[in-house]
Parts: sequence; C-alpha cells; structure tokens
Amino acid sequence: MTLGRDAYTSIIDHLKSQFFATDELWAVTAYANDYSIMGDYTSYQNRINLFSSVLEEILRREEARIAKKGQFLSGSPEEQANQFRNAFPTTLEEMNEKDAYWWYLDECPGGLVWYTDIDDNGFETSPTGDGRFYLWT
Repeated sequence: MTLGRDAYTSIIDHLKSQFFATDELWAVTAYANDYSIMGDYTSYQNRINLFSSVLEEILRREEARIAKKGQFLSGSPEEQANQFRNAFPTTLEEMNEKDAYWWYLDECPGGLVWYTDIDDNGFETSPTGDGRFYLWT
C-alpha cells in the first residue's frame, strides 16, 4: 500500500499526538477523510496493512524506532513492519479480546520509541549514545 506524502504526514502527526494508541489506529475509518485516504479500511486485514504501511513510513522517516524489553529491533523498516503484519492476531475477534494488552504480550514485536531532542534528565527519555533522546511509550 502506498499513500500520498500528505496522507502519511497527517497520519504520523496524529499518531504522535496519541502515542500511536491502538484505539486511534483501529478507528482509522473515522479519520479516513481527514487523512485523504482512499480505500476501504473496514476489513481487519486492510487495517493491518494500513498499520504496517504507516509504521514502515514512520521508521523510514526516523520519527521513531521499535523496541522490545529495552532493546531496539533490527532490520529494515520494511522488515520491522512485516514483523508486525505477521504478528497480529488472525481475526478481529481475537484482536478485540487482546487489544488492551496486546502491545505487552510476547507475540507483539515491540512498541514505538519516539525520537525527541529534549533531555528531561532521564525521566521519560534516555540517551543511547547517538546524541538523540527517546520517548519510550
């Protein structure tokens, strides 16, 4: 799936403000007009594909990284997005049962860690030796 540059920017800006909350993502049909997204995102598989596409773009733009248990994931943005695509529960019903805690299960590849330039003395950010700080969500 390829979205226009403006659509990605709008989605990423909104998700950054929501810390990439699951409910916000799954409610994408409510935001479809705001994001100028064309297509039918009512199917669960289409929403997984949208999630993966947006996640890949976030990683490509170096807006965030993915981490699990304090360790950053390796691989290209496409490879990391595919890890999510393949890890999601296979049905919407199964996802609905787990959606409040899926991000914390071992089957979830990780969570987003947003880049920030703010050093707040380690309260929410931590240096990793690359001169940047991260907001661990």
